[in-house]
Amino acid sequence: MQVIKLGSKGQDVVTLQNALSAIGFYKGKVDGLFGPQTKQAVIDFQIAKELVVDGIVGKQTWTFLNIDNTPIDNDGSTPWLDWLIKFEGEKEIPGSKDNPWITELFSKYTSYGRTDADETPWCAATVCAALQETGYKNPRRADVLGFRNYGKVSTLIQGALVGLRWSSGSRHITTVRGGITSTHFNGIGGNQSNMLNTTKYPRSSIEFIRWPVKP
Repeated sequence: MQVIKLGSKGQDVVTLQNALSAIGFYKGKVDGLFGPQTKQAVIDFQIAKELVVDGIVGKQTWTFLNIDNTPIDNDGSTPWLDWLIKFEGEKEIPGSKDNPWITELFSKYTSYGRTDADETPWCAATVCAALQETGYKNPRRADVLGFRNYGKVSTLIQGALVGLRWSSGSRHITTVRGGITSTHFNGIGGNQSNMLNTTKYPRSSIEFIRWPVKP
């Protein structure tokens, strides 16, 4: 991607505006014109990600936006999402007992290894299971950042894998399940209030959005 700044025009600006819009930083028209509103959105993004704040989109800003210009293969089917919906309601067992469905996620679908505690953060392991069980590439990572460069870059659409980062620095990964507005979306995933459920999330907390690929 080229360096773009105030006054730039073209497809790279469209890509930038779409990316910033998907994560809640840009609320203007996607017109391919890098004007003052687009520049302010870039500055706000750079501040949020603790980057050099200059309103110019160079290599570092493109990298944090996870832009690679590779189109996704989206025929409308999202079997990994269907798998998650099938198991919605699985939850941790309070006290000394543990849900074997959750603990098996780590040993069977990730490189984390065996765990006997269903309190171990299991959002990423749940996504690994959903991908593998439906024939998609499984990164076998039990940590959210293991998905940051997984698959292909996506916008905020049904079935997309969304990495979230909270102000505390902790992270979570969920899968889009409708409810998309200018400020929020619904995500289904594991370890959401200690269970696999559908929860409303703010777009402003989005760190990356990826699309599954075949092995």
